[in-house]
Amino acid sequence: MSVCIVTFADHPNVPYMAVGTTIVLDDDNAARHGRLILFRYKNSQATMITEYELKSAPYRMVPFQEKLLVAIGNSV
Repeated sequence: MSVCIVTFADHPNVPYMAVGTTIVLDDDNAARHGRLILFRYKNSQATMITEYELKSAPYRMVPFQEKLLVAIGNSV
């Protein structure tokens, strides 16, 4: 799992929390699927904004030029 706090150009004063999860099946040692879930944090409450299914695990996330940069499997 990876977590990143990011602000976007559209809403520079609102922090967002991106959570990357990995799905590993019982009969497999490698991560085959993942999810990216985006939450908005405003007024002391986290609200889920969207969820993306991924074809591989999100290994690293960083804020980059007011966007979210995600390393998924062997791609950035």
